Amino acid sequence: MKVQEVILKAMAGSLKWWEAAEIIGVSDWTMRRWWERYEEGGYDGLYDYRKRRPSPKRVPLKTAEKVLQLYREKYFDFNVRHFHEKLASPAMAAAHVGADASLAAAARSPVRLPAAPSSPRCS
Repeated sequence: MKVQEVILKAMAGSLKWWEAAEIIGVSDWTMRRWWERYEEGGYDGLYDYRKRRPSPKRVPLKTAEKVLQLYREKYFDFNVRHFHEKLASPAMAAAHVGADASLAAAARSPVRLPAAPSSPRCS
């Protein structure tokens, strides 16, 4: 369940606020603050205004869709790291996009790979 769905259920009364806090994984106090912000400003009061403008590293949606399409259809047998290396090459950007260097820019943006699980230490 998404955070928004949990909050909406808590607002509707089908979940208690402390149950919603437990599902979302935040403390009771955080949920109480969110509830107060909801009481004061409605659902719009829950918006985080610290993030007013998008990241300067943001890639246009069409470029992201092109990258995902390439990864799913043409380079499906590559792992993420290998695909990223291939994507960053100027030859691939020129072959798939032409003069537009947006694929190369997308490749330069940070890639978040899942962290490797840590092995338990022996004492």
